[in-house]
Amino acid sequence: MDCLKFSNWLANRDTFDISEADKALKHSAICQDCTAKLRFDEQADKLISSAMQQVEMPVSLRDKVDLSLDGIAEKQSKGKLGWYGALSAAIAAMVVFALSFTLTPSIPSVDEMGKYVVYDHGYHGDAILAIDKLSDISQLTDVAIDYKQIEKQLPADYSFVGGRLCPLGDCPSVHLVFNHNGNRMSLYLIKTSDVDFSLSPGQQYTTRYNKQTVKFWQEGKFVFAMIG
Repeated sequence: MDCLKFSNWLANRDTFDISEADKALKHSAICQDCTAKLRFDEQADKLISSAMQQVEMPVSLRDKVDLSLDGIAEKQSKGKLGWYGALSAAIAAMVVFALSFTLTPSIPSVDEMGKYVVYDHGYHGDAILAIDKLSDISQLTDVAIDYKQIEKQLPADYSFVGGRLCPLGDCPSVHLVFNHNGNRMSLYLIKTSDVDFSLSPGQQYTTRYNKQTVKFWQEGKFVFAMIG
């Protein structure tokens, strides 16, 4: 099985076809990109299933998801997103709206959040980035945020690569990937309502885990975490 066949299997998999599943799993075991796609798909299934079990989806939530999926489908038809990018963005839209209604704060401290950031940054989820323009960040969060404010907080030579929705612990987080002089940098945004700690506005904090340094600061309704 090659990457194209794996992607087709992932999008249309038949749980009763054991032979195809076996081929897909063997391929993902030797392909980093397909492994990332499979992990993302499984992670999204788990999050959505957990969220839906906790609360019935309100009509307003279904409407928001429908609108998001319509917008994503339009971008795909215009060739602005690859088919898997569109799939990732669609799943991200469903997850972010679902989690916003169900999860409670679960990150007790900066140190704990730092561990989650280090682990996710090392995971390299670049194969499943859902957006390739920073101005499209609204697709990944239900809280209004001006992408220009994010740009102002970063050095001018940071080049945006892409973004995705990912969990930090049990909380939804926006993961933005940048390139800086050939180095991969990750910026995570998590809502202040999803953490049990507060930071003084305008002040930076640092924590270290596994010999890596994570910088934190708070701006508006988000806590930012940078690693690279």
